[in-house]
Amino acid sequence: MNHKDLAAAIATAASVATTALKPLLEQGMVLNERDRGDSRSTTYRLSKRGSVLLGQLRKRLVRTSEILEKPLTEKEAEQLKKLLAKLIDGAFG
Repeated sequence: MNHKDLAAAIATAASVATTALKPLLEQGMVLNERDRGDSRSTTYRLSKRGSVLLGQLRKRLVRTSEILEKPLTEKEAEQLKKLLAKLIDGAFG
């Protein structure tokens, strides 16, 4: 993924993406490489370590979602998801 695509994916400016990437690169969670098609461009990808961490985070997110939705009916949980998606789209879309 190139820098521009990354910034778009996290709905932020390229400069903010740069700031967010720095510690991830330093910790070895993300790797950067020169784009084979354009040597002026850099691409980013998760390292093995970053992939492991992402998997752990996903499991935690699923568990947290289950805990938060526990007191809700199925219909209420679906409504909550739709409202949260609407808020996110409004803020970042």
